[in-house]
Amino acid sequence: MLLSAFGEFRLRAVTHLEVSMDDAMVAAEVIRKVARAVAA
Repeated sequence: MLLSAFGEFRLRAVTHLEVSMDDAMVAAEVIRKVARAVAA
């Protein structure tokens, strides 16, 4: 997954075709946890 920042509160995520919805949801959860840890 490739992430690009667009402003202070927005990310754009791009994946390969082989990445499933379940894979993307796991990645989103990891990103959420990291963002919360950094913000704390």
